[in-house]
Amino acid sequence: SRTVVDSVRQEKKEIEERAIKEEKNKQEEQEKKHVRRK
Repeated sequence: SRTVVDSVRQEKKEIEERAIKEEKNKQEEQEKKHVRRK
């Protein structure tokens, strides 16, 4: 059962990391737009 817990933890970690990457990408896109407006 320990391997199941580990795999679930790994899955959560990957989902969180993916969400963080997407958030960073969104912020970068918005910053690019702001730069273009100026």
